[in-house]
Amino acid sequence: MCTIQVPADFAAHCGRGAIPANISFISLSALTTTDEFPVDSMVKVVQVHQEHEVVRTNMELYSVDIMCTTADLAERAVPRHMYTFKAICKITADETGRKALLKEAYILGGRPDTDTDTDTDTDTDTDTDTDTDTDTDTDTDSDSNSDSEPNLKELQDDAVPKLYGYFQEPAGGNDRVGLLLLQYVGPQLRRPFRCLPASFSLEAIAALRDIHLAGFVLRNFRESSIFVRMDADGEQTPTPVIYNFDIAEPHVCKAPESVLCSGIPRPRQEDILCHEIYDTLSRADVWTPELILLDRRIKVTNDIDSAQSLVEYYKQRSQQSDQDTTSDLERAAELAFTKFKEWRNERDRKDQMAFSVELQPGEYWDDWDITTL
Repeated sequence: MCTIQVPADFAAHCGRGAIPANISFISLSALTTTDEFPVDSMVKVVQVHQEHEVVRTNMELYSVDIMCTTADLAERAVPRHMYTFKAICKITADETGRKALLKEAYILGGRPDTDTDTDTDTDTDTDTDTDTDTDTDTDTDSDSNSDSEPNLKELQDDAVPKLYGYFQEPAGGNDRVGLLLLQYVGPQLRRPFRCLPASFSLEAIAALRDIHLAGFVLRNFRESSIFVRMDADGEQTPTPVIYNFDIAEPHVCKAPESVLCSGIPRPRQEDILCHEIYDTLSRADVWTPELILLDRRIKVTNDIDSAQSLVEYYKQRSQQSDQDTTSDLERAAELAFTKFKEWRNERDRKDQMAFSVELQPGEYWDDWDITTL
């Protein structure tokens, strides 16, 4: 059985009541297991680095230093049977939050720890859930963790983080603390999709689509769901990794890969057949804008080169002869082409910027962006 210890000063970091104030030290046992820790490992939070934005108000999300001590490290060239690493810790003492974290562990591919002594309160936590319509699909001990059930284990350390485990134990009285421990890959994204290079946004949405194809829709996918992996040499080669599956539900995705492209006209939503993919692509601002010429909406590709080409485009689709071409159409084409050039220049500027996870001067969140609660 793997256990994790949370030191006394950890509670001081939890400003929204993730841990009750009267709890000074917590020892938690694994309810789910993975292959990351040997059996009988003792894991301890030794330092809290940074609080991150989290969707739920009844949870806290931190990057922490973890020390793992094992009974047998024969295959590890580490003295004193211990090693340290950085991790992401999601912690809560809220009942709904605990159910959500256990659900997230199962979605990520966690297995129930059969060596853990769990009482009836744990069974209650995992067998019933009123938070979402589909929680019962993933929170039950007997069904949700079957190898036949869909999960994201094959995407760990790629589109999603490695799962180290979900831990839970009585914290005092009727309170329980739940802790989900995940791989730390890098900093959290803090910029709107529309401000990012198209290449990064499209890579993030491709990872989201991989999750969809594995059988889950996040339902709350937003920028703060992404942590960014940098390469070991510190070069700016960012790779998005998606977190936060606490309200995910089963999903059959039909979004075609062909829409994950910059500089193409905006498809119809009914052609994509997935609201989460369509909405995220729309917010990433990678599709060319619709242009208005007189009474007609025109979709153009990124290689449109002049106002005159818009005039010809309009005439072909409206079946107007040369005699029908008026100065009004030409003026409308000039205005439309000016608007298109502004979009293309701005798109080029974003694509050529050095990548950063932090909000840059002049950038802001607006009502169209989905920000954290």
